[in-house]
Amino acid sequence: MFTDCCADLGIILERTIAGHPAMRGKVERFFRTAIEGVCSRLSGRTFANVPERGDHEAEERACLSTSDLCFALVRWIVDVYHKAPQSGLGGHVPLQQWRCDHEEGNFPLHAVPDQRHKRLALGVALKCNLHKDGLTILGVLYHSEELAAAFLHDGGQELNLRWSHTDLGTIGVFFDDGWNEVPSVHETADSSTASTPGNRSRYGAR
Repeated sequence: MFTDCCADLGIILERTIAGHPAMRGKVERFFRTAIEGVCSRLSGRTFANVPERGDHEAEERACLSTSDLCFALVRWIVDVYHKAPQSGLGGHVPLQQWRCDHEEGNFPLHAVPDQRHKRLALGVALKCNLHKDGLTILGVLYHSEELAAAFLHDGGQELNLRWSHTDLGTIGVFFDDGWNEVPSVHETADSSTASTPGNRSRYGAR
């Protein structure tokens, strides 16, 4: 699944030999920097080993969710790491080195994946039977002229879907030998998310 997602998003996946951390030294060094810069400041940290941890009750002091930790890491990278001089970059800060590399053509820029590609690569895979009114997911009805034509041709077939909680306005549906975008018939669902206040009860999300 992870390999498929990388391929769909145009990401080159490189692997190293298991058990040889020296072969991924740059990544391991960044992990160490992140731990020293962010994780060591958190009350729920687990430390590198048992003797170092001592009687620190990490589980009882943990207060951040996974989302909170990710937010803290991103803010640290943007506000601190990208602006701190690095000896490995000749004293440049990462943001400055990034700009220089792109200006010199060392690393060509690639467009950020659009919503369609992110939905197909990272969306929830579902199967749903097509009916004459379209497809219903979490109480939201999706339909299009192309989907209606597919129903007339093949009837109530079971279709593969891709659904994203970040955009309830459109789903991906596989028919006619390809992925098609099918919009919601509910205007209130356009560009809304499953986490938008009110949507959790309105669409039956759990």
